[in-house]
Amino acid sequence: MKCLFALPAALLPLAALPATGTAVELEDSTIVTNVEIGPTGQDNFFDVQDNGQLVIVGQDECISLFERKIEIAFKFQLSSQPESVVDFTRVFAVPTDQTPDDFECDEDSSDDCTTAAVDNTDFTDLDPNTEFNFGAKIEFSDLVSTAVEGQEITEQATNNEIELLLNKEDCTELEVDQQYFYRIVFNPTTTGDVQTRVDLFDAVVELDTKPPTPPTDISSVVVTEAEASLNWRLEGDQDVPLDVDRQIDERAVNPFVLFYSERDLSELTVRQALDADDVFTSPLIRDNLNNDGPDFSGNADLDELDLSGEDSRIFIAIASRDDAGNYSELVIPGAEFDPEGDGFAPVPVIDFWENYKEAGGAEAGGCSTTGGPLSGSAAVLGLLGLGLFGWRRRRRLRQAAPVIAAIGAFGLVATASPDAHAQSPTWGLAELRIGGYYPSIDDEAGLQGEPFREIFGGGSRVLVEYEQGVHIYDGFGAFGASGSFGYTHFGGKALVDENSGLTQDDINAETGMMVIPLRAGLYYQLDQLQEYWDIPLAPILKGGVDYFLWQIEDSAGDTADVDGQDGDGGTWGWHVAAGLQLGLDWIDPSSSGAMDYNWGINHTYAFAEYQIMEVDDFGASDSFILSDDRWVFGLAFEY
Repeated sequence: MKCLFALPAALLPLAALPATGTAVELEDSTIVTNVEIGPTGQDNFFDVQDNGQLVIVGQDECISLFERKIEIAFKFQLSSQPESVVDFTRVFAVPTDQTPDDFECDEDSSDDCTTAAVDNTDFTDLDPNTEFNFGAKIEFSDLVSTAVEGQEITEQATNNEIELLLNKEDCTELEVDQQYFYRIVFNPTTTGDVQTRVDLFDAVVELDTKPPTPPTDISSVVVTEAEASLNWRLEGDQDVPLDVDRQIDERAVNPFVLFYSERDLSELTVRQALDADDVFTSPLIRDNLNNDGPDFSGNADLDELDLSGEDSRIFIAIASRDDAGNYSELVIPGAEFDPEGDGFAPVPVIDFWENYKEAGGAEAGGCSTTGGPLSGSAAVLGLLGLGLFGWRRRRRLRQAAPVIAAIGAFGLVATASPDAHAQSPTWGLAELRIGGYYPSIDDEAGLQGEPFREIFGGGSRVLVEYEQGVHIYDGFGAFGASGSFGYTHFGGKALVDENSGLTQDDINAETGMMVIPLRAGLYYQLDQLQEYWDIPLAPILKGGVDYFLWQIEDSAGDTADVDGQDGDGGTWGWHVAAGLQLGLDWIDPSSSGAMDYNWGINHTYAFAEYQIMEVDDFGASDSFILSDDRWVFGLAFEY
């Protein structure tokens, strides 16, 4: 029977949000300026980079803004309405590397400005009694022309080389980096004919269609079945000055991108590559995120192509990407890496499942039914049923006791007094367990070498478990049944084919093994020492049946496969354990009584336990040996 692992990832939807505001003190009021970009007549907003009052528009956004006739909404919001006058509004453009103060755009001189002949709108979506809003809407295509047209006659504007964009083609043909300002001139107070103060407020849209500096000097390329690893440089020259702070910026999450395909990329422009259905992109994850250059190294996943075939070839290129989302030209690895110009043959890497099978391992995967009629799925259902059996209601909130126990472990103190409260009866036991774990896979008879240790090393991994039991008998000690589940993961670097001329250090491919232990068993807790002699110690004995689910990941993060045998399955076994619980109630009896009164937690223990596990399908010769003898520590809560 096949074991299927459903491991869903949590998807965090990323919504396109309007720009946040920047507050400016204005006497007793506050002005907030916002820039919002959204399709005309719709409420949703276009996805652009924003930084306070500033919205950054790159090539792709510029094209879409033209095509979809998207409008810009400028909003100036005051927290109250003083005696004030908005004298006039202007729109103008300046190069990004200059300040708007360089331009004459005030009440007396508007040579460098254009009066904003736009749809002025009083935003009424906020409370009119406490907020006053002034705003305007203008289509992007109108903004980029109106803001520039008024400056064409001025020498200053000509010197600043402000470009006029007329259509979407200009978004890629013209390399511009300029800002469009919507300015209001605001007179907050006047005394008769004497103007006491004039304030200027700007909302800004930056249009940046200049490609960033491309990478240079690719010095290392390694392509495996799952990823590509590269070393490269990024440096500027006199013609293309490099602004590292802008290009290698936290807003540009992945400033370098790998392009890959099964066809030649050398004849494609970056725009053609982005538009092609058979060319894929993957972010280059830098090895050192704090490195600001000029030397970089990193790797990128090749998830979109199956490169496991013997005749597989792949072509790659890299490009820079700036915080506006613009790409540099494609950079192709030189002839020293691809002398024939026919692409790269992926270097075979060996994951743990392959290494185990090559060493003669007999495990074939799948849900084992050795030693009993139950399938792995039935075992899971049995454990869940046991947990539900123990989930009994004693008083209001009694069913929440195991969950509350975890909270209580971090110092929950109830406010009610326990003085007049007799201790409630006990129904079960819950444990939070942690300990090291290292399976005995390499002990399998007939294995050549130590395939597990070769990849994962010899160190134990942390195994975290939760166990819950229900008392069947509670007299001279407590006898009960319990179920538990846990999780651990082994990760290590995949091996490289010895004929490739590379070593394990030359690649970044990884492989892993996940183990989920499921247990059902019986326990006996001797708590008479504390009950009769106030000795806060309780020995406990345990034993039961185990079922370990496991999954092996290949270098692409998928379930490993060798000759049609998938690297996932389940293995039966058994365990016995002996432990000693140290009661903690004596540390703060008042809080202990309050936890019983409010949450039904009668006693809290810290414990140490020695556990012997034999998990090998009860001695089957074609099974993983997941056995281990280990120490376990944790907190126990009797409820």
